Amino acid sequence: MLIKQLTIGQIQTNSYVLGSAGEPGCLVIDVGDEPGALLDFLSSEKLGLEAVVLTHGHYDHIGGLKELLKAHPRAKLIVGRDAQ
Repeated sequence: MLIKQLTIGQIQTNSYVLGSAGEPGCLVIDVGDEPGALLDFLSSEKLGLEAVVLTHGHYDHIGGLKELLKAHPRAKLIVGRDAQ
């Protein structure tokens, strides 16, 4: 199992990449506001983003979402009904 935690942006949001060992797909929990390190990690590990899960909608958790989805346009977006 792959579990990678990255600290992203000035506010140091915790972002997580989850996947299965030997599988090319993964999901990301909370993008952060500066997705460069996240994009670099996905590229270096040759991971295809299948889904993004947002725990809530504060800017420090979603600021880099547009850039991440532009790089991985097939990824699904999962947001809880009560996320604010």
